[in-house]
Amino acid sequence: MKKKIVSMILCAALAGSMLTGCGEKKEEDNKELVLYTWEGLFPQEVLTDFEDETGIRIISSNFDSNETMFEKVQQSDGKDYDLVIGDDYIIEQIVNNGLAKELDKEKRARIAELKKTDPKAAAELQNAISYHIDHGYGMDCYAVGPTLGCGTAALMAGDTIIYPYCYRTQEILDNGPLRFTVKLEFNPLTVRGDSNVVETRVITLDAGSYLNKTVVSYTNLKEAMPVTTGIVLREPDGVVTADAANGYITYVDPTTDRSGGNGKIFIGAAFPSLVKEAKTVLFPEKEKKELRGGADGHVLAISEYEPGSEYTYYWGSAWDKAAIKTVDAWNAYMAEYAQKVRTPLTVTY
Repeated sequence: MKKKIVSMILCAALAGSMLTGCGEKKEEDNKELVLYTWEGLFPQEVLTDFEDETGIRIISSNFDSNETMFEKVQQSDGKDYDLVIGDDYIIEQIVNNGLAKELDKEKRARIAELKKTDPKAAAELQNAISYHIDHGYGMDCYAVGPTLGCGTAALMAGDTIIYPYCYRTQEILDNGPLRFTVKLEFNPLTVRGDSNVVETRVITLDAGSYLNKTVVSYTNLKEAMPVTTGIVLREPDGVVTADAANGYITYVDPTTDRSGGNGKIFIGAAFPSLVKEAKTVLFPEKEKKELRGGADGHVLAISEYEPGSEYTYYWGSAWDKAAIKTVDAWNAYMAEYAQKVRTPLTVTY
């Protein structure tokens, strides 16, 4: 069933409002699709199933960073690939550089024309087809970019975050209905000159919980280092709670629709062990523009990681159009959750 769902996602990507290369395909080329995306995003068995079902041969290649992808697309003037899947901020750069086009040619042409004569109508049509707007059947309204996103963990060298690369292997350990667990092994990191530090991350989500449990470990790490969990900030003066003493951090994300139509997303992380420091850190302007997709910074919870140990924390989100309506309610939920994981129920017999 999982393979089928992922295959359907691929079909939707190929048929929907995704970005494609600028080169025009000949009729005889329509039985091939040149795909360029994150390593591990589509397992080979999914691509094979898609080929069997559609008769379209997929030629797939992968990248390990958005910057590598952008450079490759730029070198070929967008003509070497039919479909590119990357983060929003880099896709926007590709579009702005004229290296890609959307599949919905008619609506895009109409929007371009309307911008000349009726900008308001152009904006309305853009919103009508945007998957970043709440139309009542799901949306992508949470902008992450090359940051720690919604609670990723990372080692730190001094004040510098060592951002993890994309995972290279995945293994599903539990697949519902009460619990989903996946084990991810990442590409090697370079830490203080050692290029063979490998992160393993086990993520568990229980039915009914707002928060995922994550257990992180690092092999081949030779010395103790700070480890942080971060939440990306999309407003420099946004509503942040950084409570090291009580073991949680939160942020109210404005979503990609600043007019408020998508509501607000409440993000949080809770920590069963000691948090040495919790704080907001804003990016320098150059880093913000050139490396972090316009994000303003992070709220960070910093702890200490010992080689051979495990770093455990909980992270997740809620939406103010669902059960949790206010930041006070979300902060109360996170404070209570942190208290529970710090003083878990014990049973003696």
